[in-house]
Amino acid sequence: MTWGVASAFANDGDIVPCADRSVTAAAVSNRQDIQAFVQCAYEYVQEMGFDEARRAFNEDERWLTGPTYVFVDEVTAARVDARAFVFPPDPSLEGQPWGPLLDAFGDYYEEVYRLMGTVGIDEGWIYYAFRNPATGRDEPKASYIKRLDWDGTPAVIGAGVYSRDLPGTCEPSEVHAVGLESHPSPMRLAEFVRCAAMELETGGYLGIRALTSDPRWRHQSIYLFGLDIYGNTIFTGDPHSLWYGGAVSEVNTNADGPFLGRDVIGVGDAFGETSLYYSARNPFSGAMQDKAAFVKRVVISGLPILIGSGYYSPAAAPDMSSLTVDIHATGSGAKLGSVLVEDTADGARFTPNLSGLTAGEHGFHVHVNPDCGMSGQNAGGHYDPANTGSHEGPDGNGHLGDLPRLAVDGGGMATVPVVARRVRVSDVVGRSLMIHAGGDNYSDMPAALGGGGARVACGIASR
Repeated sequence: MTWGVASAFANDGDIVPCADRSVTAAAVSNRQDIQAFVQCAYEYVQEMGFDEARRAFNEDERWLTGPTYVFVDEVTAARVDARAFVFPPDPSLEGQPWGPLLDAFGDYYEEVYRLMGTVGIDEGWIYYAFRNPATGRDEPKASYIKRLDWDGTPAVIGAGVYSRDLPGTCEPSEVHAVGLESHPSPMRLAEFVRCAAMELETGGYLGIRALTSDPRWRHQSIYLFGLDIYGNTIFTGDPHSLWYGGAVSEVNTNADGPFLGRDVIGVGDAFGETSLYYSARNPFSGAMQDKAAFVKRVVISGLPILIGSGYYSPAAAPDMSSLTVDIHATGSGAKLGSVLVEDTADGARFTPNLSGLTAGEHGFHVHVNPDCGMSGQNAGGHYDPANTGSHEGPDGNGHLGDLPRLAVDGGGMATVPVVARRVRVSDVVGRSLMIHAGGDNYSDMPAALGGGGARVACGIASR
């Protein structure tokens, strides 16, 4: 009885010719890949023989990369005597009885015999926990196995994939925004969203704060968003959007939206998980770019929520940009110099070339309005697109416009650059830079907004 594939298939259903070596361990990323990989390994045994196959499975990168490898196990009713004929993580164990191989679900070899000996299938899936050679931990593994005669002994040949998005496996060191940003792929994106969904299910609405601000879930262009089934934003890590309530999201279904009126929110609600493709504003570059997103339906406090994330087309990645802002005294209007703002890998760098200021540290912020009138009052408050209402400094989770303090030497000169890791040039354009009379303790206590006091210098950030 065959409950699997009879030959190796690509994702579109076409037969993959194993002879062209396009099916390799390094190319495996999902369960469908594993099926093709096992079929090609089976054909390799038939073509090359047992000795060469054992050598190749243990030594050649085509068959062995990271956590992906080919194994061959004996099928016998005497499960404690079952042997591993091919086991690349430790070839010294090959040919030796394993004894009971137990995990939280039972005995692995007993399940192999049940499938191949009792049920009598020729190929299929087996699920168990096993040591991942890439991490050194016992992790859930789904393996595809296929009946094989190994030099006259009943056996199975197989390979498996470890899942990083199951309960208990979403390790912060492995699934995070930095990894998705640097190596974007549909598989990594799905892992990222599924792990975030589990965090949301565990923490409920109290977990939203971390999902929108913690560096694990937010980095450069990568962020999470949550929608109700009507398409309204419940939360988002996009610094340019409202954090809570009613905001029209980038995944909106209006006739003039990116999906031209198609109800993709309804699709996500009905199917539970779905991939979306559209154009959206990249918060890292400020440009409209093509985006691939993945959304998953969860239920929190009895209400369905679609949580999602996405990555932008690498082909449309922006060049580094810069902007020079002229700074004037708010009282006299005299020009004090300029500040060069540049995008870097670590955030926006602000390089001042200023004179005429009092010595010491000064509060330095991005303010909402591009208007320095009325002694700087027309600039409005600190730039706070997430509506946090909290002054926490450049490394906090409050105002995005909270910059590092500006240092002025004894001669009234400010020339020391500062870097704001959460800010990009695109955040500054169309706003204003403000320098305060006093310092900044990055807190609203004991005085609001860091206690910087009067607005002594201001500049409008425009192209």
